[in-house]
Amino acid sequence: MNDLIDELKDHPRYVFGHDEFILNGGFIRAINYDDILRYVYNSDRHGKFEAVKIPKNEEELALKLKTTDRPFALIKIGDIGRWIKEKLKNYEISESYDNQSIFNKLNEDGSSINILLGSRSFYEGWDSNRPNVMMFINIGRGDSKKRATIDR
Repeated sequence: MNDLIDELKDHPRYVFGHDEFILNGGFIRAINYDDILRYVYNSDRHGKFEAVKIPKNEEELALKLKTTDRPFALIKIGDIGRWIKEKLKNYEISESYDNQSIFNKLNEDGSSINILLGSRSFYEGWDSNRPNVMMFINIGRGDSKKRATIDR
């Protein structure tokens, strides 16, 4: 946390959309465990992770805590079924009753997604300020290496 506060001292101005914000260390110091649960994980108490698969969607997987029905993260990659078998052997996988794309609803006001993970499936021609964190999986690896830059 101290590293983040030190960085804010050096670079306190941030732009989000058309608005400019000046952050200070006091704001960061005031964040507590309950705030992280509420604003990142969409829950009021800790719980085990659960992966939620959308039945007819082979590109998306939502992550949530078992203590809430609202997912906090979305993984969007080419073959989610294979990825589940390889990476999530020890996690509970449930299926959503809603068969609609979570990714297509990211910009809606009611979206609960705070973390977005993906591969090449969304880094070209896609624009959203909605997720708080974006991560790329395996970008720049293998024979088809590409330089990926996000302009935010």
